[in-house]
Amino acid sequence: MPFSVFVKKGSVILTIQGSIGRIAITQYDCYVDRTLLIFTQFLKPMNKYFFIHIVLLLFEKEKEKAPGGTIKTITKEALSSFPLMIPDIKEQEKIANFLTAIDKKIEALGRQIEGRGKFKQGLLQKMFV
Repeated sequence: MPFSVFVKKGSVILTIQGSIGRIAITQYDCYVDRTLLIFTQFLKPMNKYFFIHIVLLLFEKEKEKAPGGTIKTITKEALSSFPLMIPDIKEQEKIANFLTAIDKKIEALGRQIEGRGKFKQGLLQKMFV
């Protein structure tokens, strides 16, 4: 049995075991572990970034209830029973753009905090030389 499967560029991949709820859009054709859940197409028009945000919210709620001891798992069957409210594609795009902008702002603030922490360390080293 193969340990990896081929995934085309632009597919959404999702971890459902271990560190469950990590999700990404593939940037190139690749092979991934066969334990990932792979979304290559959707039944309705779907903005992939909207889909990522909605799945992340669902997983935050559901992973606490997920079965398993050290390695938690959310099965495909459990995932398919999650209720999803899916607006029309234009509304999805607006929501996805807004949430992506917030994510970028949070990342920028994180880098700023990290930089200030390094600046503080540098000052402390100079003080105690």
